[in-house]
Amino acid sequence: MSGLRRLLIGERVRLTAVEPADHAAIADWSSDGDYIRNLRTGAASESVEQVAAFAEREAADTTRFGFAIRLVDAPGIIGIATIKDIEWSNRTGWLALGIGSPEHRDRGLGSETVRLLVEFAFGELNLHRLGLTVATYNQRAVTVYERIGFVREGVVREAIERDGNRHDLLIYGLLSANWTRAG
Repeated sequence: MSGLRRLLIGERVRLTAVEPADHAAIADWSSDGDYIRNLRTGAASESVEQVAAFAEREAADTTRFGFAIRLVDAPGIIGIATIKDIEWSNRTGWLALGIGSPEHRDRGLGSETVRLLVEFAFGELNLHRLGLTVATYNQRAVTVYERIGFVREGVVREAIERDGNRHDLLIYGLLSANWTRAG
């Protein structure tokens, strides 16, 4: 076993199960405009009960793997990450993540999380393709995804409305063969 790489643990972050103790923090993040606008196209505040119900449904869904993002040396949750909408017959899935705690943003923790998710998706789940969507106004995320190797595959024009302005939704993809070469 000593030749195996550590699973879901990076230099600074680790991915674990979302625990009931995490639900309050996740609910709090839903009232942070920056967080919710970058994670979802539809903004909505969530209660602790709604977060708990979603976590329960996610845990039972065989087409999703949801994780809490935590620092390696601390127990608290700092964000959430998901591989979702997995089509096992096509070996494809979609990636989503958000760093909820503002003090942990812009520190490279999202980049490390994306790398861990990609390694898990291709190395453990044997997926062939990962996709994601990102709003054009989330340039920080666009830069991360492109640096990691995701390729812009399309655009859904003016799909999002924020503060009376229309924004495009970008579609990105990464193939396992390209990750092997880039990773």
